[in-house]
This record gives sequence, structure tokens and C-alpha cells, in this order.
Amino acid sequence: MDIKTIIRKYREMGVRLTPQRLAIVKSLEGDRSHPSAIDIYNRLKDEYPSLSLTTVYNTLQMLKEMGEVAELNLHPEKSLYDPDVTPHSHVYCIRCERVDDLPYAEPPEALLKKAQDLGYKVKDVATIVYGICKRCGEIRDH
Repeated sequence: MDIKTIIRKYREMGVRLTPQRLAIVKSLEGDRSHPSAIDIYNRLKDEYPSLSLTTVYNTLQMLKEMGEVAELNLHPEKSLYDPDVTPHSHVYCIRCERVDDLPYAEPPEALLKKAQDLGYKVKDVATIVYGICKRCGEIRDH
């Protein structure tokens, strides 16, 4: 995620980059925790008291449309956001909801080709592994 690129894209779209929107973008830069909109809101609300959850959701939607974040639907009640839009998979802990990045075991192009061979018009490629992380497994063992 490159802030200069995002600023340029906002300007090209004629959308004002408010301090709140910029703070949301900066909070995502280098973030590997895969935060939800509520996580981002909670991080920023003290520093930006006028920030609303709606602004966070709208900014995330715009970043998604720009191709600057990926929306992950790993949890049934909330979306998570990943500023790393390079092709990769995820592993999700079903206990603590931790999410980690995984490199593709098979190149995404191969998965895409297989789906196309079955007659699909592919919109996205995602692989999700569900399990219990080491920390949760250790807690349960004690």
C-alpha cells in the first residue's frame, strides 16, 4: 500500500482526502493483522473524535474499489481487510480469530486456469485454511 498512490487516486476521482481518511489509510500501511472496520475505528477514535464508523466503512470500500485493500470474508459477522493485495492465501484461527498470510501452494494462475477449464468466469481467487493457532492450542492443552 503506497500512500502517495492512494492520494493520487483520490485526487483523480475528485474525492477529498480528509484527515480522517488519511489516518485510516496510514493505519493500514504495513498492517499484517487483517483488521476489521471496528478495529480500525477503535484505533483512531481517540485521536480523531469526529471519526465515525461510517467513514471507516466508506473509506475501506473506496480503497477496495481502488484495488488498495482486499476484503476478507473469513468471519460470519464481520469483514476483515488486508492491505497486501499481492496474491496469497490466509490461515484463520477458529478460536481467537487470528489471521496469518500464507503463500500459495499452487500459483493462483493454475487455480484460475482449472476453474476456467470447468467453464467458470473467475472473479477472484482465494484459499482459506481454517484451524487452531499454536497459541490457542497451547492454552487448551494446559
